[in-house]
Amino acid sequence: MNVQPVRDRIIVQPHEDESVSSGGIVVPVADESQPKKGSAVAVGDGAVTKEGKVIPMVVNKDDVILYPRDAGQRVNIEGVDYVILRENEVLAILSEEE
Repeated sequence: MNVQPVRDRIIVQPHEDESVSSGGIVVPVADESQPKKGSAVAVGDGAVTKEGKVIPMVVNKDDVILYPRDAGQRVNIEGVDYVILRENEVLAILSEEE
């Protein structure tokens, strides 16, 4: 993908909404109130203040994030679905447990 988001925007590849039952069966999640999970595939440089100062992004490329289901703009780039969000729409950055 050769797309670079501008300013405080993030291009996210959504993860599939599913859960696994105790028997190992994959069950699609239908709860629309739950936030979505996705991977940041590209991030902008950061927001710019009125004074012209750039505020660096907190979210980095490859971070796994949570965001509201209705947030952002859905786009299809080269046959792949993405969501473009502003950084202030991100609810959390998930990290792997060690």
